[in-house]
Amino acid sequence: MKTIPDFPLEHVFREAYLAQLGASFAEFQENPQGTLEKYAQHDAIAIMRLGYRPLLPTQVHLREALQAQWRAEGTWDESMAVHATAPATTGRFFERIRQALGSMLDVVEQGEPEHVVR
Repeated sequence: MKTIPDFPLEHVFREAYLAQLGASFAEFQENPQGTLEKYAQHDAIAIMRLGYRPLLPTQVHLREALQAQWRAEGTWDESMAVHATAPATTGRFFERIRQALGSMLDVVEQGEPEHVVR
């Protein structure tokens, strides 16, 4: 059985939603990294090491759809997929998300609500 440093296999399997994405635990035990890559959770371990949870299945499907669109447009940078959680590429990745989603991600500055008591 293969292992993943820092995390029990059961924990990674559960946190990366691999069952919901179609993987079996036996498949994951045999080839953990290959299974993560097959089910588009290739960055799950890096994300977990940063203290966050891996993508939800809906987010995985959205990422795959966006990457397919960007590849078809010829605008996808493959290095972003390999190092999606590295500081140097995170900004570029989020810029691409902003471009894809447009104004849906605009943040509106708001003052304090009137009911706040000081």
